[in-house]
Amino acid sequence: MPSHTETIRCRLALEDGTVFQGRAFGLCTDGATAGGEVVFNTAMCGYQEAITDPSYTGQILTMTAPEVGNYGVATEDGESRSAAVAGFVVREAILEPSNHRAVAGLSEWLAKSGVIGIEGIDTRALVRILRIKGALRGILFVGTAKTDERAGLRQRARDREHVERCFVEGVAAIGQGPGWGEPHGIDRGAGESELLKAPRQRAKQLGSRSEARHEHDASALAFLRVVDDAAVAFDRRHQRAAPT
Repeated sequence: MPSHTETIRCRLALEDGTVFQGRAFGLCTDGATAGGEVVFNTAMCGYQEAITDPSYTGQILTMTAPEVGNYGVATEDGESRSAAVAGFVVREAILEPSNHRAVAGLSEWLAKSGVIGIEGIDTRALVRILRIKGALRGILFVGTAKTDERAGLRQRARDREHVERCFVEGVAAIGQGPGWGEPHGIDRGAGESELLKAPRQRAKQLGSRSEARHEHDASALAFLRVVDDAAVAFDRRHQRAAPT
């Protein structure tokens, strides 16, 4: 884990050709790369919850808060068992947290999770690009790249392979981490997690109700048509029987 005095170069290249240069934290192995869709989060706190949120699986997450990592990482604050993001982007990463609940610093925790982080870039400019153009494919590259490799980074950022992967299996695995429901005696050794069974059973129930409601609506519509036809027939007979 690098300190602020020994910086390791890192780049973030977007598919539109923009390249941001900054400092690596978290996973700082020379030559390490991570690709994914670049998105942003505007929360002023809760970075650990965002990093472990399964909805960000495989994405490069940018935080708009100017300082991230102030209170480190706490065991109880994760949304899932491990980090879900492919990369993490901040303006300034705080390497030494100040929090009695912290079990590790942000950079140390990301390194153990195998997540590349980049700091020291203009996140306002990055978010402005994403707000105007929408989420873009991007790639993080750790280490010193030659000037003529900038085009290669841009081309790799345009590669669809790292954003068109299927993350359903990974999200399911991430979602099986320690959650609020565990203290109630859920057995995770019985094959499929009960936490995953419940939504599926609920979906089946809703589907059955939807089918029953559809049948009920069809019957009601048929009844209304019969009543309407009877009313029309009555009016016609009444008109014929009326004296002229």
